[in-house]
Amino acid sequence: MEAFANVVHTTDRPQRLILIGDGPERRRIESRISALALDQTVTLPGYLNPEGVAATFQQSHAAVWASDLETFGVAPVEALACGLPVIIPHCGGPADYINDENGIMTPPGDQESLTGAMLRLQNRILRYNRKNIRQSILSYCGEQAFVSQIQAVGKALIKNV
Repeated sequence: MEAFANVVHTTDRPQRLILIGDGPERRRIESRISALALDQTVTLPGYLNPEGVAATFQQSHAAVWASDLETFGVAPVEALACGLPVIIPHCGGPADYINDENGIMTPPGDQESLTGAMLRLQNRILRYNRKNIRQSILSYCGEQAFVSQIQAVGKALIKNV
């Protein structure tokens, strides 16, 4: 939240953040939003079903994760499948599929790096090609990629029998 506040308070561009999800931390998050004077720029829609998440992604310019650990990152993959560039911590599985063409990786827990990444992404948002982003993640873990991997394993098993 602090990194987003830094972006809001250092640029004249209009900003908007949508925090998807719900849970026991909601009241603390709402308090933090107020304390950082972000009431007009942050929206908390709560839980969204998969169609609601996809619709939100399709209306967005980018997706940001500030977690300390991402083992694979289903939500970032979903954002990429919607053509969004992503910002995600450099920890765990996303390092296998995030590159300069589809996003930015930051050190986990580094608010200054996260702020810088958001500003960089914003300044070069028009360089990201949503169609190419979608295609790259589908070629990595889409249905056809999955089928090809299973076929390769099957062929290797048969060959070794």
